[in-house]
Amino acid sequence: MHERSGNGKQVVGGITPQPSRGDVGARMVEPPVRSEAWLLMGLTGSVGGILQLLEGRLSFTATPSAVAGTPPFLGRQLRSLEQKAQRPGLAEALSFRAAVGGDEAVRVFDVPLEEVGEVTLPWYYFGYGTIFAVRDARFRFSFIKPQNAKAPGSPEYIGGAIGDLYQGRGAGRAWKAALGPR
Repeated sequence: MHERSGNGKQVVGGITPQPSRGDVGARMVEPPVRSEAWLLMGLTGSVGGILQLLEGRLSFTATPSAVAGTPPFLGRQLRSLEQKAQRPGLAEALSFRAAVGGDEAVRVFDVPLEEVGEVTLPWYYFGYGTIFAVRDARFRFSFIKPQNAKAPGSPEYIGGAIGDLYQGRGAGRAWKAALGPR
């Protein structure tokens, strides 16, 4: 199903199509990609937000209200994320804003593509996720909302919508086309 975004552009599978890869000067410019994603932490934690490739930079901006996890482990998972992202104060910012219901975005990382190492699209993610190596850390992303981020008893908790699967697969294809395995 095709929709229109706020700026009138056609949206396919939750991804706004962007101009194709072009040559600017002597270097190749990656096509911009922006999608909703969940940064996976351990087995039980996740942080929702926006994963974006724009002007040669890869970034993930978290939405604190989308922090989910099992309370005994969540604090440790957020501190581990803070270390991996090399962002002092990140764990506190995410947990505080999540606790008070704040939706102010928190930048987890924003790095030039030169700092992005291996990009894998594991078969066991079935096209719904990817793993990026940024500096010396690996970040796992899902393009469909993880079970731990769904409210128990809600319709999405029981099965979700088929549209979510199509949107997640579309995001996976867009990221594979933009960066592919490196």
